[in-house]
Amino acid sequence: MRYHVTYQVECHPDGLDRVEVPPNTGACSAIMVASILYPEDGSLGVLLTGVDGRTGDDLTPTEAFKVWTILAKRLSEEPNLDPFKREFCGMVFQSVCDALDAVREKN
Repeated sequence: MRYHVTYQVECHPDGLDRVEVPPNTGACSAIMVASILYPEDGSLGVLLTGVDGRTGDDLTPTEAFKVWTILAKRLSEEPNLDPFKREFCGMVFQSVCDALDAVREKN
C-alpha cells in the first residue's frame, strides 16, 4: 500500500501567538482527525482520533460528540451529497437537538 498524505500534530500546552505559527501551518486549540486508508482490496480503513492541544490529552467523548453533531448538520446542507443522505443527516441532527432539549427540560 502506498500513502498519499502525511500529517503531524504538535501540542503546545502554553499556546502560541499567531506570529509564532510556522508558515503554511494551521493552528487550533484541539483537533479531530479521520485518517482514511483505501486498501487495494476495495475496503476502507478509518482511524478517528483527536487531541486537546491545551492538555495533550485525547479529545473527550463529549467533544467528539459535539464534532459529530456539527458534521451531521454540515452534511445536511451539503448540495453535493446524495439527497437521501443529506435528508438523513438532517434527521440525525434534529434528533440530537430534540433529545438534548428534552434532557434539559427534565433537569
